[in-house]
Amino acid sequence: MSNFFSIFKKEIKETINVQLIFSLVFTVLLFIWLGQMIGSQIEEATKTMKETSIALLDLDQTPTSNKIKSILSETDGGISFGIDEITETKEKTEAVKIAKEKNLTNLLLIPSGFEKKLQSGEKAEIEVYSIFKGFSLGATTSSGQIESIVQALNNSLRDTYFQEILPDKNIDNILNPIEIKNSVVVNDKIQEGDPAMVANLISSQNIFIPMILMLVIVYCGTIMITSMATEKENKTLETLLTMPIKRETIIIGKMAGAAVVGLLMAVVYMFGFNYYFNSMTVPQEEINKSLSLADFGLVMGPLEYIILGISIFCAILVALALSMLLGVFSESTKSANTMIMPIVILAMIPFFLLMFQDIGEMSSAVRIILYIIPFSHPILASRALLFGEYQTAILGILYLLVVLGIIISILLKIFNTDKILTAKFSFKKKK
Repeated sequence: MSNFFSIFKKEIKETINVQLIFSLVFTVLLFIWLGQMIGSQIEEATKTMKETSIALLDLDQTPTSNKIKSILSETDGGISFGIDEITETKEKTEAVKIAKEKNLTNLLLIPSGFEKKLQSGEKAEIEVYSIFKGFSLGATTSSGQIESIVQALNNSLRDTYFQEILPDKNIDNILNPIEIKNSVVVNDKIQEGDPAMVANLISSQNIFIPMILMLVIVYCGTIMITSMATEKENKTLETLLTMPIKRETIIIGKMAGAAVVGLLMAVVYMFGFNYYFNSMTVPQEEINKSLSLADFGLVMGPLEYIILGISIFCAILVALALSMLLGVFSESTKSANTMIMPIVILAMIPFFLLMFQDIGEMSSAVRIILYIIPFSHPILASRALLFGEYQTAILGILYLLVVLGIIISILLKIFNTDKILTAKFSFKKKK
């Protein structure tokens, strides 16, 4: 046991260095800075949407055009448009210049004859000029408000004309006779709400695990392969093998030390990503005050998090075992960087496939491939545990343990022979 802890501490000391600590701290600070910056931009854009001013050039000067001004001044859905009417000129080019000088992004021009066309039953045009001053989030959001402006005008004028023709009728019931009442069923629980909103909430809950798992697996795998290549290159592995230490102790000790570092990285990345994505997301209570994943029971408790943590830990151990196996065949630290590619590919396949599609919707061949790839199971476990499906997560852990045992048995066979010092991949033709 003392030999195990010696190798364990040696691996941690070699892995947790100044470069790693600096990288982790820099990553967290970068995510916090990006989250604050993007969050402030979204907050500013949301504020601009709620209170925005538009320039108006009225060339019609009729009761209908005056009504348009009053419609725009009214608050609709939390959005109010301040009207800055241009009276200095009747030329649209000059009006655009004045709007730009007043730092306004939208100009509405009501042409002459507007009211006459409406009264004759024709469609009347309103000229809209979107003034771009940049391509920031605020600029693109402001230009997108034109659609809501025109829709508000159409709705109000339509209701006014219909109300004059049918004063005793509810115009909304006539124009929109059917109303949809959405309800979502999850785990035999029925709750009123938008299914698209529930899908987005579930997706936001599940996006962290695949992303963090891929980063940790790739990073820890690179560290392990480089460590093995360095020890072979510096002859320290040969010295270690001559000591009276069991080969399985060497393997497990090195993997355990790297796994602890991997878990530390997972926690750091999870904190950074969580802060970053929460900064970009509009608070749920502002989107739908009555909708919550807790209403459907889609909240993981301590038991679910423990099972998920075990699944992630097992996946990291499998990645480290594969990395150690590939590191055995590395000739030098320079070649170790290319040896990580098989693990990168195995980590990226489930990351991209499961991010955009559920495994139940895939073909049988694709499902079999995903089940064979060990790094798919923590992602599947995170989704299954959210719905209380423990069997999927537990079977995934058992599969990871079986794969881990197979790889370790292969490593033991290699470590118990001289191949551990001479094994390498060679693509050169033999003479």
